[in-house]
Amino acid sequence: MTPEAVAGRTPRPGHRGQRLAVAAGVVLAAGVVLLVTWMLSPRQTARAPREKVVVPAPQASSVQLYFASAEGAALVSESRVVSLPESPAERLRVLVHELAAGSTAGGQALIPAATTLRAAYVLQNGETLCLDFSRDLRSGLNPGSTAEFLALQSLLETVRANVPGVQRVQILIEGQIVESLAGHYDLSHPLELDEWKVPTP
Repeated sequence: MTPEAVAGRTPRPGHRGQRLAVAAGVVLAAGVVLLVTWMLSPRQTARAPREKVVVPAPQASSVQLYFASAEGAALVSESRVVSLPESPAERLRVLVHELAAGSTAGGQALIPAATTLRAAYVLQNGETLCLDFSRDLRSGLNPGSTAEFLALQSLLETVRANVPGVQRVQILIEGQIVESLAGHYDLSHPLELDEWKVPTP
């Protein structure tokens, strides 16, 4: 038994034990400092990198448009260079806009100036094209069967010349099938492009 035990005193740690205790205290203090520093420092939330969407620029292209002749008795074609977007629906909007804007070569506009294409989509493997117009196509149309015929023919021939593969077109007004534009030609079913083709001189 050691003298310290006999005297009733607790044995003192040796030098090795003192060094271990000091080292443990240093490590603990360093850990506390690091934890406090991390808690007090501003933290940034990890963010997933955003994918940059690149929209192709419209390409200048030559299109074929159809207007009434100066006399207003038949259709005449007119070539025009316009900027066409990549989207087929947006391309059709551009074509309708150009028709409504009128001829630059002496022809007569057949589509009312305020007309807009609300939507366009294809059915049946791309052979049937649905064109949904604003009500201005009806309300602004000149009266009479000839004006109605030429307006429809202008639309259909412009589609034929610029949208390959389409065989028929369903015309809608404000999302609805209508009987006609001005009471003369049935629009309750798709119109066959071959039946509205401009005769070759």
